[in-house]
Amino acid sequence: MGLMDRIKGVKNQGRPHWTRNAALVSLAVHALLLLAAGSIVAVKVYKQQQTTFVGGDRERPRLELRKLRIPITVKNMQRRSARPSVQINPRLAARTMADQAMPDVSMPARELGGDMLSGLDLGGGGVEGLGTGGGSLGFGISSVNFFGVKSEGERVMFLVSTWSGMMVDDRGGIPAYTKVKEEIVRLINGMSPATVFNVAMFDINKVNMFSRDMVPATKDNRRRVSDWIEPFNTEYGQRGARENNFYPRRTYEPVGEDICHQTKALLAAFEQQADSVFMIIADRWSKREPITEEELVDFWEDHGWSVEEQQHWEDVIVPRVQDELERINRDRKKKGLPPKVIRHTYEFVGERWPDMERPPIPPHYDEEQQLETLEEAVIYNFRREGLGIPSVNIILFRGEDEDLDRRDQRTAAFFDDISDEFKGRFRVLEGLEAIEYDYE
Repeated sequence: MGLMDRIKGVKNQGRPHWTRNAALVSLAVHALLLLAAGSIVAVKVYKQQQTTFVGGDRERPRLELRKLRIPITVKNMQRRSARPSVQINPRLAARTMADQAMPDVSMPARELGGDMLSGLDLGGGGVEGLGTGGGSLGFGISSVNFFGVKSEGERVMFLVSTWSGMMVDDRGGIPAYTKVKEEIVRLINGMSPATVFNVAMFDINKVNMFSRDMVPATKDNRRRVSDWIEPFNTEYGQRGARENNFYPRRTYEPVGEDICHQTKALLAAFEQQADSVFMIIADRWSKREPITEEELVDFWEDHGWSVEEQQHWEDVIVPRVQDELERINRDRKKKGLPPKVIRHTYEFVGERWPDMERPPIPPHYDEEQQLETLEEAVIYNFRREGLGIPSVNIILFRGEDEDLDRRDQRTAAFFDDISDEFKGRFRVLEGLEAIEYDYE
């Protein structure tokens, strides 16, 4: 073995011994380090378990609840469990209403925009007349005494029926209607100039509004409405609302597109968001419910009326009524009497020829359906906008000595229900003395 081989042998023999010692030392050191690290973690964990939380008086932020504007259901505004019985005084004359203690209906004010305030005059003040009056309570709010029904508002709508029933002989004819128009104008003249208003003249199918939107009661607008209202029902041949300029923005169920007369006029007021509504009217009207020609014929037959009888009614009786009415009015003119106004052919036949048979009347929309339609309109135009329910006040126009028959009692009950449902008042108003005329 050479020297080099021996040297390598010596190195190889000594390396295992050194390596074993180094490994033992390394293990010992690592063991000590692991032990130390383990004790440190244990201490930290132990100390975290001993940690406690002390609650303080720190003020925490609160969520602000938003007021939800959810439309109420129809049932909330609809049938009350027991309606009060209708109290009707057939002798309630306008000249005595001002002396009676009448409840006031106050409505909250709403701000007017700058454009509405431009050019306002500061005139106004109370007026006196046939049971009506008005006056300013403050900026934008006017008190209204509508033929004895008191209310307050800043968005006021007057609804005046132009239907023939307002001018029949028992209620004083055309002269009585002229008096009604004069009192409406006098009432508007007493309103605050900051109060906004509108007037709608209506008949069965038409609603003719003074303005497309409500206008302030300035001197100029008072003059304009006086000129505008004067021509209505001044002559026999120009009766009714003359034209229609109101088209509902949507349909309201259950009557839908078949709205007419008082229901259509009230919808016009509701879509203008009037807070005080005043209506003077003589009759309630509703359209016939949808029915096919076959169903109508079946209805006639069930009530003892034939197609031939209906054809005779349309071709003979209706023209006969027109001829008779023209003859009567020629005679009345000679006697210095105003022309006779009839509500409809059906009623005139019963009055002029009591023994003549008349066609049966098919079903029409009833009072409940009309009231539900009005309630839906209020939900859509007021509650949905976060506004309060409007005050609806209704005057039933009657003659000075006219008693309320069974039909009138039902009409009065219907209008009383409407005014009661919408925070208003209902009254019966006596017009002028009946026109006396004997058929020859």
